[in-house]
Amino acid sequence: MVRELYMLSPYVSFLYLLFSFLGLYEFREILTPLTWIISIVGICIIAYRRFVLKYPVKSYFTYLLTGVKTDIPVLLFKIGLILLLIKHNDKITQCSIYLSLIVVALYCTVVNVSNIYQIQLPK
Repeated sequence: MVRELYMLSPYVSFLYLLFSFLGLYEFREILTPLTWIISIVGICIIAYRRFVLKYPVKSYFTYLLTGVKTDIPVLLFKIGLILLLIKHNDKITQCSIYLSLIVVALYCTVVNVSNIYQIQLPK
């Protein structure tokens, strides 16, 4: 099983970037809170795995292309996405907040988060 394919971040990030570059602002506004959540939580997971577990998250695509296991491309991508979110400064609607909460709740319910992200949750 390739854990990286079950991560939510690449799909939401790709859609946000696609909507940004295609000029679909209404759809981008819907994804804004979810993208914020995924970016912040992603940076926290990267930091936790790097500094606490001493086992960095590998960038799946960088690993496929170069064979190097590093989390630097993922970290740079997350920071770039946050900078893009700040630059766009989209309004956050009540509908988009509800959608984000529903998506995160469903994702955490359906997917074994501790296994996918290889983190040890407190008991």
